[in-house]
Amino acid sequence: MYIIFYFFFAFSTFVLWSCRKVLKTWAVLAWRAYPVLAPLPGPRSLPLLGCALEIKWDSVDFSFQLEEWGRQWLLNDATGVGLIRAWIGPVPLCFVLRARHVKVVLESNTLITKPSQYDIVSDWIGTGLLTSTNEKWFGRRKMITPTFHFNILKGYVDVFVRQGQARI
Repeated sequence: MYIIFYFFFAFSTFVLWSCRKVLKTWAVLAWRAYPVLAPLPGPRSLPLLGCALEIKWDSVDFSFQLEEWGRQWLLNDATGVGLIRAWIGPVPLCFVLRARHVKVVLESNTLITKPSQYDIVSDWIGTGLLTSTNEKWFGRRKMITPTFHFNILKGYVDVFVRQGQARI
């Protein structure tokens, strides 16, 4: 019996030791994000687990659960600020509903740092406009912006209409 306990203890110590950098990064992120996200409405969260225990595992039930959260915290006029905070493990998530909040994020030139999940995508498509940050992002954005100017796009309206009708 003690051998199993010692084996489990040694294995868990090895896992924690090998993941210490990731755990430290998550701890720092949680420590910085908690004071900002604590006032926002959202599901009950536990330390280290967040609200992972409340999440439905069936995809249909999960979509209904997200709809329920939206009705409860996003659309409720008494508490609805248009934001929901949720913790999935030590990772904070913020769901945004109101257009004014989305506009702030999408129009920002400073909120361009991508989360670690983009590293998986960058292995497939490289570091282009979607996955790059800082100077690389600014340079590519500056290069591509004139392409989407309204005066240039006006010449393609007929093409867009024809192709749209062909798809319908």
